[in-house]
Amino acid sequence: MVETGAARKPIVSKTRTKTVFLHLGPAKTGSSALQQFLQANEALLDQLGVSYPLPLRKRESANHSPLAWILVNKHVSRAIPDDGGTYIERQEEHIAELRQAIVTSKNAKIVLSSEELFDLNGDAIDELLGILEGTSVKAILYVRNLEAVARSVASQQVKWLRDDGVDYRLARICGFALGYLSLYAPGGGDRFNLWVRKIGRNNVVFRKYGARFFHGGTIYSDFLDALDVPASDCFEYPPNRDRVNPSLRFSETIHVKDILNRMGLSTDQGPIVRHLVGWEQEHPGTAFTLPDGGDEKVRHKAHRIHAHLLDTVLDSSFGECLDQTAPSTASTGSYRLDYSTFNAIVGYLSEQIQGFDREVMDAIVAALDLQYEKRLGAVQGSKFFRYRAADAVANALESALRSHPRVRRIAKRCVAFLVHRMT
Repeated sequence: MVETGAARKPIVSKTRTKTVFLHLGPAKTGSSALQQFLQANEALLDQLGVSYPLPLRKRESANHSPLAWILVNKHVSRAIPDDGGTYIERQEEHIAELRQAIVTSKNAKIVLSSEELFDLNGDAIDELLGILEGTSVKAILYVRNLEAVARSVASQQVKWLRDDGVDYRLARICGFALGYLSLYAPGGGDRFNLWVRKIGRNNVVFRKYGARFFHGGTIYSDFLDALDVPASDCFEYPPNRDRVNPSLRFSETIHVKDILNRMGLSTDQGPIVRHLVGWEQEHPGTAFTLPDGGDEKVRHKAHRIHAHLLDTVLDSSFGECLDQTAPSTASTGSYRLDYSTFNAIVGYLSEQIQGFDREVMDAIVAALDLQYEKRLGAVQGSKFFRYRAADAVANALESALRSHPRVRRIAKRCVAFLVHRMT
């Protein structure tokens, strides 16, 4: 356990030890939908014996990522969001508030939810368990085909461009997707096995991801089942039960967003993404595939990790879940965006976002000006280089022929002619 201040008292109810359920995601397994569901039903869950603590929970995203940021800042070499700094500056105060909320809760079940908790390394997990000392800790993890996860994570990076100095262009995105899979791979992150080692196999609850595997047919009823809470019609569901934080699924929209990302537009990403999702709903397109053979590389790595997980922490019943891939209508070979599709999608966005067409046009002109100036600089630099080279030749000839005045005059005329022709 890593000390973070004064010694902590165990958190024990007067009647029984409390259980903290850590919902860890991971990414692309419906976490956003579940978090909105938990926040929307906070009062009803409280009546059913489940607390969803407010301390270190972001209201807008309904998750406990600030708790993860505090731990990441100490133990993991990774960037955190700009607003994470405010939590880190007052981390002891925030952690004390969270512990107090657990202590004073009348409920025996506490849920903390954040995909970013899944990414924690061993030292960070040890500190988290220290924060929760005195409780029984269980982790809930959803298992999904990793080929589909990697493709969805890659599209998510294009969908929401992050300015953290990393190159998230589609041309580089395959490396990012392969890197993400390392969180599951032996010799890499292997977070499934890491959590099993830290809290014990009996305390890690693995659930199958997918409508055909969900208990009760939805991820909401399935999660309630994991908490041993009965589902009912009394629960309030997010407005769009099927797609909360929807991914961009088609190559057309993802390739357009990739181009827009590189234009440096001032228009907020939120409206752009929302209307790109709207375009997809009206214009089904080509299922997204990673460029330059990336799908095959991801498929090969995913299959190796699936075998490893089935050999170590998952029972054989998860084989069908891991073999289930997202349906693909993509043709073989890399997708190439054509001008008419780009023009149609930008036109659609311009109808929805005032001034968008003007900003895109200005960005195109600025990019062309920059490229033109770069080309002019290269041409002028080449001329300057050739002139300096010719001048050096002339100086050398002058020095060599210094003792022959007549020949020197002839040589200088020849060199001057050559300089003129070269420049």
